[in-house]
Amino acid sequence: MGCDVAGFDDRVPPVGQVGRASGGSHVIQAGGDVTIHGPLSAEPGPLPPGLGRVPVTSGVFVGREDELARLAAWADRTAVVVHGPAGVGKSALVARFAELHADRFAPVWWVTADSPDALDAGLAELALALAPHVTGTHRVETSLRWLAAHDDWLLVLDDVTDPDHVARRLARTRTGTVVITSRRHDWPDLRAVAVGALPRHDVVELLRRHVLRAWPEADLTGSRALCAALGWQPRAVVQAAAHLAQHHLAPRVHLARLERFPGWTPATSSDAVPRLVADFDASLDHEVRCRIIWELAKTGTTAAKEALRSLRPRYDIEQLAINEALEF
Repeated sequence: MGCDVAGFDDRVPPVGQVGRASGGSHVIQAGGDVTIHGPLSAEPGPLPPGLGRVPVTSGVFVGREDELARLAAWADRTAVVVHGPAGVGKSALVARFAELHADRFAPVWWVTADSPDALDAGLAELALALAPHVTGTHRVETSLRWLAAHDDWLLVLDDVTDPDHVARRLARTRTGTVVITSRRHDWPDLRAVAVGALPRHDVVELLRRHVLRAWPEADLTGSRALCAALGWQPRAVVQAAAHLAQHHLAPRVHLARLERFPGWTPATSSDAVPRLVADFDASLDHEVRCRIIWELAKTGTTAAKEALRSLRPRYDIEQLAINEALEF
């Protein structure tokens, strides 16, 4: 997974940018991760400021004061696990912790660790940042040696699915701080921060802040009902908020779409609007054309709504379907 969201956007686009930071380091942004390459060695030595990789976040975070306090108290040159159900906000909590305590750690390095291969890939990328001249076959070893020789770093292992996948690596990284996120709760040798359901008033506030940040004049009538329909899940609420803000939809409109199309989420909306319009124009079957009308309504994007307005119905039943679809 990426960032498991309780207050931040879940994924970042695969965009790369290169620039220059102070001190002569090169800043490379790939996706939402920022890596700063400086004149480093894999051998023990001083670390230039700024090297790190953390998820780019939306800047919106709500609640979790107790969990943040426990994490701040325990995450000090040891390993701590943050566990809880999917979508509840584990990764968002850790990202917020890293943001609040950026001055405590150098570097902060975030690794998606949902498999042994993914873990090693993240460690190899750290080696590439530390010592670009090191070949691929030696990069994981280089990272482990460097971590073992330093103590101010924070290594985040996100979405660990099996404690055994990280045990061997953890045994060699005891000098700094490791924070693990996992749905598993059976970590008997580690201090654990349990992340439960976000209080409902905080979930509603999460929706409001995300929408108003991008669309300050939004009508938020129906926010609580929409959050309830989404199961009070922070990840689903953040996803819905992004959809509302992007397409200038009120929560009650989104709720109506959920009721009309059970199981619908913004993630299921496709970029197939031009194809659907072409299929509508090409078909002579009014049943097929009506199904296409409702596919456009289900998509729920601004482009889909404009497409609905542009359709030229052949039959009265199609015009009725278009009129009804435009209400969603």
